Amino acid sequence: MLIFAMATTMLTEFMPRRASSGVAANNFVRNIFSAVGAVAAQPLISAIGDGWLFTGVGVIALCSGSVIWAMRRFGPRYVTPLVGPGSMFRCNVCGLTL
Repeated sequence: MLIFAMATTMLTEFMPRRASSGVAANNFVRNIFSAVGAVAAQPLISAIGDGWLFTGVGVIALCSGSVIWAMRRFGPRYVTPLVGPGSMFRCNVCGLTL
Protein backbone atom coordinates (compact mmCIF):
# COMPACT_ATOMS: atom_id res chain seq x y z
CA MET A 1 0.00 0.00 0.00
CA LEU A 2 2.87 2.35 0.71
CA ILE A 3 4.21 1.83 -2.79
CA PHE A 4 0.92 2.95 -4.35
CA ALA A 5 0.77 6.02 -2.10
CA MET A 6 4.31 6.93 -3.09
CA ALA A 7 3.50 6.30 -6.76
CA THR A 8 0.44 8.56 -6.55
CA THR A 9 2.54 11.37 -5.10
CA MET A 10 5.19 10.88 -7.75
CA LEU A 11 2.62 10.86 -10.59
CA THR A 12 1.03 14.10 -9.40
CA GLU A 13 4.48 15.72 -9.30
CA PHE A 14 5.55 14.42 -12.72
CA MET A 15 2.29 15.36 -14.46
CA PRO A 16 1.12 18.61 -12.82
CA ARG A 17 -1.36 19.48 -15.59
CA ARG A 18 -2.78 15.94 -15.78
CA ALA A 19 -2.52 14.82 -12.17
CA SER A 20 -6.01 13.32 -12.14
CA SER A 21 -5.10 11.05 -15.07
CA GLY A 22 -2.08 9.76 -13.16
CA VAL A 23 -4.11 9.11 -10.04
CA ALA A 24 -6.80 7.35 -12.09
CA ALA A 25 -4.19 5.11 -13.75
CA ASN A 26 -2.71 4.32 -10.34
CA ASN A 27 -6.15 3.36 -8.96
CA PHE A 28 -6.86 1.23 -12.04
CA VAL A 29 -3.64 -0.75 -11.63
CA ARG A 30 -4.21 -1.10 -7.88
CA ASN A 31 -7.70 -2.52 -8.50
CA ILE A 32 -6.34 -4.99 -11.04
CA PHE A 33 -3.76 -6.20 -8.51
CA SER A 34 -6.50 -6.53 -5.89
CA ALA A 35 -8.66 -8.63 -8.21
CA VAL A 36 -5.75 -10.92 -9.13
CA GLY A 37 -4.86 -11.29 -5.45
CA ALA A 38 -8.42 -12.22 -4.53
CA VAL A 39 -8.56 -14.86 -7.26
CA ALA A 40 -5.13 -16.30 -6.45
CA ALA A 41 -5.45 -16.37 -2.65
CA GLN A 42 -7.59 -19.47 -2.17
CA PRO A 43 -5.55 -21.80 -4.43
CA LEU A 44 -2.34 -20.60 -2.74
CA ILE A 45 -3.74 -21.18 0.74
CA SER A 46 -4.89 -24.65 -0.29
CA ALA A 47 -1.51 -25.49 -1.86
CA ILE A 48 0.99 -24.23 0.73
CA GLY A 49 -1.05 -23.37 3.83
CA ASP A 50 -1.60 -20.20 5.80
CA GLY A 51 1.79 -20.07 7.50
CA TRP A 52 3.99 -20.20 4.41
CA LEU A 53 1.70 -17.91 2.44
CA PHE A 54 1.82 -15.19 5.08
CA THR A 55 5.55 -15.71 5.53
CA GLY A 56 5.92 -14.95 1.81
CA VAL A 57 3.67 -11.91 2.12
CA GLY A 58 5.79 -10.71 5.05
CA VAL A 59 8.99 -11.09 3.01
CA ILE A 60 7.43 -9.10 0.15
CA ALA A 61 6.37 -6.38 2.63
CA LEU A 62 9.89 -6.26 4.08
CA CYS A 63 11.38 -5.89 0.59
CA SER A 64 8.90 -3.11 -0.21
CA GLY A 65 9.91 -1.29 2.95
CA SER A 66 13.57 -1.54 2.00
CA VAL A 67 12.80 0.12 -1.35
CA ILE A 68 11.23 3.07 0.47
CA TRP A 69 14.27 3.28 2.76
CA ALA A 70 16.60 3.20 -0.27
CA MET A 71 14.66 5.99 -1.99
CA ARG A 72 14.89 8.16 1.13
CA ARG A 73 18.57 7.37 1.60
CA PHE A 74 19.86 7.61 -1.98
CA GLY A 75 17.17 9.74 -3.66
CA PRO A 76 18.54 13.20 -2.88
CA ARG A 77 21.69 12.56 -4.91
CA TYR A 78 19.57 12.31 -8.06
CA VAL A 79 17.92 15.73 -7.77
CA THR A 80 19.38 19.22 -7.70
CA PRO A 81 17.42 22.11 -6.15
CA LEU A 82 16.80 25.01 -8.54
CA VAL A 83 16.43 28.65 -7.67
CA GLY A 84 13.72 30.39 -9.62
CA PRO A 85 9.97 30.71 -10.00
CA GLY A 86 8.03 27.60 -10.93
CA SER A 87 10.88 25.08 -10.68
CA MET A 88 11.75 23.07 -7.63
CA PHE A 89 14.09 20.24 -8.70
CA ARG A 90 16.06 18.98 -11.69
CA CYS A 91 16.78 15.27 -12.10
CA ASN A 92 20.52 14.64 -12.53
CA VAL A 93 19.87 11.42 -14.48
CA CYS A 94 17.37 12.48 -17.16
CA GLY A 95 17.38 16.29 -16.87
CA LEU A 96 13.63 16.47 -16.12
CA THR A 97 12.68 19.66 -14.29
CA LEU A 98 9.88 19.44 -11.75
